[in-house]
Amino acid sequence: MNENSNQSESHSHNTVSALENLEIDNSISYKQALHVKTSRHSILLKLEEDGFITPDEKVKELIKELTGIKYLFNLKLLFEDLQNEFSNQVLIDSLFALADPAPFNLYYSKEELSR
Repeated sequence: MNENSNQSESHSHNTVSALENLEIDNSISYKQALHVKTSRHSILLKLEEDGFITPDEKVKELIKELTGIKYLFNLKLLFEDLQNEFSNQVLIDSLFALADPAPFNLYYSKEELSR
């Protein structure tokens, strides 16, 4: 009987620890989601204000500024949103733009020179 009691206490302690970790994880997830939401609104809302409504239009604009981390992040958000649908051509153009190291090399070589 004592062995069952120890197992029950151990299980109860593990459950409490798991719940505490879940609360911490939820807090972190909430903060990350809030950051994503505010960051997302700044650029994606600006695009909408400028008349870029469809996901395809937004991607085409974001690709023009690939060296900016905010633009890359917003491009990632657009692609991760399962509600967005993209044309095949926009997907192909995006892959080519992201695979081309030239804009990144040019940007980072200028940054190195300024140091």
